[in-house]
Amino acid sequence: MSNQLAMQKKSRYISFFLLLCILANVIAVIYVIYGTAKYNDPQLVFTGLNWQSDHTGINYGYICVVIIRTLAIILALVFAFMIFHAIGKGSSPFSNDISKRIRLIGIFLIVAATIAWPVGSLISTQIWPDETTYPILINVDWGTLTFGFIISCLASIFQYGCILQQESDETL
Repeated sequence: MSNQLAMQKKSRYISFFLLLCILANVIAVIYVIYGTAKYNDPQLVFTGLNWQSDHTGINYGYICVVIIRTLAIILALVFAFMIFHAIGKGSSPFSNDISKRIRLIGIFLIVAATIAWPVGSLISTQIWPDETTYPILINVDWGTLTFGFIISCLASIFQYGCILQQESDETL
């Protein structure tokens, strides 16, 4: 019983940390949107990056890509928060809701890795048509894509754990 209480306590700490991460990412998105709208210059919004002034509008596309990826990460963090919040309240880690949320985290990461550049470049050509000279940019973030597939595979393992948990509960 003490192991379960320790797990619940750790889950509460993790859910609090995830809540702080969600808040930090939301603030970052607001900063990027506000800074871009106010200054209309990517070099002022992302001051730490070494921008090249090639006047192709890739900088504007990058702003949209950052926003799309961060929104997908915020959604993944929200589902991770929901997982640890439920475990902190006493839910079993091997439940259907937990495995579905884990799978959704993997899906959000896969989507963020594959569609951020094409959608970001399309959005930037619509918002800043005078600043962009490209039709669409295609790029895949292979690290995030691989991580999303791994998380999706872990969801399958948790789904199998749900089946074993059900069989164990029915046996008792």
